[in-house]
Amino acid sequence: MTEFVRYSVPGWPESLTLERFLLHMTTHHPTLVKTIMLWEEDALNPPGFDILINPERRQEMKAAYTKIEIDTEKAFAKMNFTSDKTRRVLLSSLWFTGLPCKRMLVKCWWKNVEGNCDDIFHLIPTDIGFCCSFNHQPMEMIMNNSTFTTILRQIEKRYKSYDEGEKNDESAFPPITPQAGKQNGLRVLIDMKATDLRAASVEHNFNGIQAAVSNRDNFPVMITDSFLIGPGRETHVEVSAQRSSATADLKSSVEPEMRNCYFDDEFALNTFSAYTMTNCWVECLINLSRAEAPDKCVPWNFPTIDDTPCGPIQQHRFLEAYRSLDMFKIIGTEICLPNCAETVYTASVTSAPFRACDQANFGLSTFCTIDLESGVRPHKWAEIVTAAYGESLPDYISRQLESPVRNCTPKFRGVTVATAKPTYDAFEEDFAAVLFYFNRPFATELVTAPRMTWIVFFSRVGGLLGLFIGFSLISAIEIVYWLTLGWLENALEEKKSGVKKTSTATIWSLSEEEKVKKFSRAKTIRVH
Repeated sequence: MTEFVRYSVPGWPESLTLERFLLHMTTHHPTLVKTIMLWEEDALNPPGFDILINPERRQEMKAAYTKIEIDTEKAFAKMNFTSDKTRRVLLSSLWFTGLPCKRMLVKCWWKNVEGNCDDIFHLIPTDIGFCCSFNHQPMEMIMNNSTFTTILRQIEKRYKSYDEGEKNDESAFPPITPQAGKQNGLRVLIDMKATDLRAASVEHNFNGIQAAVSNRDNFPVMITDSFLIGPGRETHVEVSAQRSSATADLKSSVEPEMRNCYFDDEFALNTFSAYTMTNCWVECLINLSRAEAPDKCVPWNFPTIDDTPCGPIQQHRFLEAYRSLDMFKIIGTEICLPNCAETVYTASVTSAPFRACDQANFGLSTFCTIDLESGVRPHKWAEIVTAAYGESLPDYISRQLESPVRNCTPKFRGVTVATAKPTYDAFEEDFAAVLFYFNRPFATELVTAPRMTWIVFFSRVGGLLGLFIGFSLISAIEIVYWLTLGWLENALEEKKSGVKKTSTATIWSLSEEEKVKKFSRAKTIRVH
């Protein structure tokens, strides 16, 4: 594989292996440089890590660190990462050399029907690399057309063509439609294969894998949305859904800033074809990180529209900027409003350790069912059967029986630890069982609608006025008439006659003496 990549990628150094390149792409660069120092040191005289912890060798460590870093940067500087061919080759290498879904996912059951895991799982890029996904939209469905989506489509097509001979049409799964209940969920048996882990390929402190439940139209953000699944345990993930929707009146009558949400076609994203709040945040973080990092590139596994892919060192500079950003503290990211219509999934996780095979569950539970042909491999009950037969174990059993006991890898290169066990039980260190299911056959829906339209507003105002003060449309016309035409007619008549009209209400409010004076004065004026 290294020879093929060396031939295909211009500037690939002769001394660089594909394994070393992949480690540079997936491991924090400063940490990896120290690991390379351990590899290049004599493992026994003294131990390789002596250069890192011996205070007398501090200057030697700094010099070795600087040399490795400079040599690495020079080697990668000669490589051309901008061409589509290089990107396709390297992306394919990262796809095929990772732990494939068919190796990690041992068995799958959908609605209690067992089948080939590759029929319902496929690899998709996430913010931490490629992950196995169930029921997620293909990248070309949620992203705008680009070189990135084209390469992914070609890689997946080639990957499926390699596996066509292994598919079994007789074990087809039921249609992927959600139903409530554990019997209608997705059950997966995972083999983490600790013995397959490469040196310097694990940065976290936990022994397990990350999983997430999210909207199928979102780009998966595993750093913030994932939970852990540990080996030696059965984990149940109870999923509940809440649906939010909006009426058509809301879109036409209320601006997005006032209703605090976007419809799918209201805010166009550059990278993604449909708007979601998560996709908007991812795009904002990528743009901000690219502007913050000095190299102006995007990592190989991030969604992009024909941006320059990062080399190994540039990628880690980008990721340092990306992971230091907080969307809640960045001015300007408030443009990423929630969706007016979306489904939000919440996962509740519980787990319990695997039960040993004994007389209580022997032949009953999944792991303890005696089936040499179609049962779970390795056989958790192998040690019991072997002990029962003793030295007279029949050939028909020994040929098919697979023990769960596996050999341990060395704790450190070239070092044997006296307290370390030479073997381990795969069902304690490698295997994990996960069940994803909906807890209820329905989802709560929150509908957002305008509280009041103009028609409803005027109807309510008219009804209240009519109810409490007898106000009506005729009254409104009369008021307008007397405030305009009526007032003008009175003013013209007064000007013409020279007599100011006094309203009846004003006269009746006067005393008798004032009325006599007022009418007398008015009469005198008329006679004169």
